[in-house]
Amino acid sequence: MNRVLNKETLKTLEFHKIVQSIDQYTSSELGQSLLQQMKPSTDPTEIEEKISELNEFVELMRLNYSFHIQGIYKIKPYVQRAYIGSMLSPNELNEIKSHALVAKRMHKQLQQMIKDDVDIPIIASKFKYYPEIHDLLSALKSSIDQDIILDSASSELGRLRNSLKKEQARVKDTLQSMIRNQTTQKKLSESIVTVRNERYCIPVKSEHRHDFGGIVHDESASGQTVYVEPKAIVNMNNNIRQIEHHIKQEEDRILYELSSKVAEHKYALDFLEDIMGHLDFLISKARYCTSIQATKPTISETNRIFLPSAKHPLIDPSKVVRNTITKEDEHQAIVITGPNTGGKTVTLKTIGLLIIMHQSGLFIPTLDGAELPIYRQLFSDIGDEQSIEQSLSTFSSHMVNIVNMLNNADHETLLLFDELSAGTDPTEGAALAMSIIDYALGLGSTIIATTHYPELKVYGYNEPRVVNASVEFDVESLKPTYKLLLGVPGKSNAFLISKRLGLKDEIIDHAKSQIGQNDQQVNNMIDSLEHHASIAERQYSESTLLYKEAKEMHQTLQSEFDQFKRSKEKMLDEAKREANEIIKSAKKESKQIISDLRTLREIGASDIKDHELIEMQNELDQLKQQDIDIIKQKKHKAKETSKPRPLKIGDTVNVLTYGQKGEVIDIPNDEEVAVQMGIIKMKVKKEDVEKIKASKQPQVKVHTTKNHDRVKNELDLRGARYEEAIQQVDQYLDQALLSAYNEVYIIHGKGTGALQKGISEFLKTHRSVKSFRGGRPNEGGFGVTVVELK
Repeated sequence: MNRVLNKETLKTLEFHKIVQSIDQYTSSELGQSLLQQMKPSTDPTEIEEKISELNEFVELMRLNYSFHIQGIYKIKPYVQRAYIGSMLSPNELNEIKSHALVAKRMHKQLQQMIKDDVDIPIIASKFKYYPEIHDLLSALKSSIDQDIILDSASSELGRLRNSLKKEQARVKDTLQSMIRNQTTQKKLSESIVTVRNERYCIPVKSEHRHDFGGIVHDESASGQTVYVEPKAIVNMNNNIRQIEHHIKQEEDRILYELSSKVAEHKYALDFLEDIMGHLDFLISKARYCTSIQATKPTISETNRIFLPSAKHPLIDPSKVVRNTITKEDEHQAIVITGPNTGGKTVTLKTIGLLIIMHQSGLFIPTLDGAELPIYRQLFSDIGDEQSIEQSLSTFSSHMVNIVNMLNNADHETLLLFDELSAGTDPTEGAALAMSIIDYALGLGSTIIATTHYPELKVYGYNEPRVVNASVEFDVESLKPTYKLLLGVPGKSNAFLISKRLGLKDEIIDHAKSQIGQNDQQVNNMIDSLEHHASIAERQYSESTLLYKEAKEMHQTLQSEFDQFKRSKEKMLDEAKREANEIIKSAKKESKQIISDLRTLREIGASDIKDHELIEMQNELDQLKQQDIDIIKQKKHKAKETSKPRPLKIGDTVNVLTYGQKGEVIDIPNDEEVAVQMGIIKMKVKKEDVEKIKASKQPQVKVHTTKNHDRVKNELDLRGARYEEAIQQVDQYLDQALLSAYNEVYIIHGKGTGALQKGISEFLKTHRSVKSFRGGRPNEGGFGVTVVELK
């Protein structure tokens, strides 16, 4: 049954605030509309698709791809109106044009990514059937700009607007000549040309209203000025109005024509609204997830919850405390104990909100490796729900909510209880809390509950399906640390706190004598558990960091290796193509030479026979480029008429892999030779050396001296500056190579990690380094880099 998570739970866990945070990154009403519709799904396939789709955009942003989709609009209403025969306004047509242009640019950008071998199968599938609307775009671009119809929309419109400008200029010139006349000026209120009722006029004193003939169109509020259209320009104004009428008709014709073109592309434009709205929605989610450093969770195949270093996404990042939350499959419930304001409720809300985010297709703010099951229902009882209207106490209102939760719960339900059964008698409340958890366990539900009742600590130990947890409290500072300790029940710390606040020892000792021996043993056990939990947490953090670094290094190496393979294949293809071109050219030249030889033979200048020409031609026709090795072989045949002599000790060779000359000093087997290059001796493959003629100059024999002060197999750089350290590493590696070390240790310490990172970058390009890695725990861990020499 595919139920929907209830609205009250979404409100309690503040999922609407997550939606508001994402809304800041949307670029259009389309994205905002889809965002408001975002709800948690209970279908694993749908959730997986949403997460995978989001992951592609998050990866693109990690690779520094940017997306600019401002300028997209809700165009379906405009398209529908055009489809039923309405005329669209210039502004509406401009929005359609803008939307289509942004979609075209986005499609082009994604196509380029695909050419660059960027892995975006889901995004690419969205644009697989991208519609072609070039004719519509071309018409809109040449006709509309913002809310204006351009002169270039039609030749007739351009001609009419040009005529209008000329007629308006004639009217203005006529009126200007009138108001410059000294006699006329005395009859005017102002020497200006103005417009009334869309006709050009001049302001005339009221007593002279009849001196100009024509038409009075308006008068001032005082009645002392009237606005007169002189008789001399009445016909000109009439011409202007007529031209304006023709312009309006032509503009309407253009708008109807463009609207008709829009109607013809209705389905394509509807598709572009859907796809661009969806992209805006996806991009806004990806930007939000990147901003909170969220990671991709996976769906648990069991009922396991694993949230490594999780944080609440709505708490100030500078104040939030991360916690690793784990609930293994064999456990159905977590019972969290601890003091007030210690972070129990925040932990409860974090778990619930992260589950809702995951099932809504979002990444969650944890480290890599988060794992969550899919819940069909999620109920919560969090906060003070006292109802004055219903005359219910806090306890009663909570109980009404809990009854509803239990009546609807099943094996695919997560129940979140905050201070379960609080607000009543402690003895009865504790018993009721345990009974409620027992009942929910019987339903197969998953339960996470916070409580003050100490009885539930013992219950958590005795019930194999329940695991205890607590929030840590620093008795030194008398403040909560907000750290969650899994497997460790909370304790009151009342005696320690009282002592630090100055309560006399005799009072505290007397109080201790009042509690049972069993209670004291439980407190001692909790102290031990807290200590071991702290050690385990620290070791986990170190191992997680090491895993993350190793994963990043693996991804980088894999990416570089893939790029190398692509480059190699491309170079091989290019070499084959060039070789074939050379052969093709050679065949062409050979045919011409043979033709010339035949001509010479015919005139008696050559005694070459026909069968010799045919054999030569057949030999050339059989040439065909197969691979680079054949080309190399043919080049060697062209340069040398005989095979090179076998290598022997004392031969001078060119070591191709290093670009250096050397002397063969030993031939240990059929595949390798030992070569001395200056003071360096090394074994290389025979195929990597090329025999060259020995120089006639007398060779100077190089005598190597044994280094009596043997170099150690480790270099300690702790305390060294970056430039000094790099110089030392460079010198040391040369010495280590001469000392025949296969592996050396560079000790740089942990520190801020800057020196380790700088050394790693230097080792990547060093001539003597075969590979390197971080030290294992028994080798020094993060403070050591182990280098394997060539």
